[in-house]
Amino acid sequence: MRKDNRNRPLLGLFRLLTALSLLVYLGAMVLIWNLTIAESRNTLNHISAMLVQGVRTTLNSHELVLRGLGEELIAMGALKAPERGRALIERMKNIDPGMIGFGLARADGQLVLVSSIPRGEALPNLATRAETRDGYLEVLQAGRLRTGRPYFFEQLGGWVVAIRVPLYDADNRLQAVMTAGYNIEGGTTAWANMQLPPDVSVALAGEDRYPRYVHPLRRFTQS
Repeated sequence: MRKDNRNRPLLGLFRLLTALSLLVYLGAMVLIWNLTIAESRNTLNHISAMLVQGVRTTLNSHELVLRGLGEELIAMGALKAPERGRALIERMKNIDPGMIGFGLARADGQLVLVSSIPRGEALPNLATRAETRDGYLEVLQAGRLRTGRPYFFEQLGGWVVAIRVPLYDADNRLQAVMTAGYNIEGGTTAWANMQLPPDVSVALAGEDRYPRYVHPLRRFTQS
């Protein structure tokens, strides 16, 4: 028997339409994928820009506050007689609930006054303690505010992100370092109150590329 060739044109047309439909479908999927990627990229770029601006504004304002507070403590003689600055540093701590504490250190890194830690308790040396040594040296090299790596401050009972500002005299000699610790959980900082889309994670890192803060916040445990 000879094959019926009458259906060949229809079969060819069917195959052509199927192939065209498949190409259109794949093209649409690629377009949708590219549009989704572009939209996600634009959203993340916007979030990044807003976060960077918020962090810069926060740190700039705190640099001014720490400089003013440190200069006032030095003028009060708190480097040699720390308790002279007790009332002032405790008052500053109460003004900003996002801070776990404020501290004043001598030029050698030895803390002499820390809010919420009573007189008589031994205080650490920022220049020799393993968790703070690198950050302390970095702020001296930079000559301005720097953030340190998160660490657990036993006497304050919590994890902190430290910010430090060096203080110089009229002859540009280092007098002291004023420090403050953000409470890593909650607080009033821009990064602690981010409103982000679902499934978006953000990490803030210092110049050493070590994360200072991660959102959503990971649970820290004392090591």
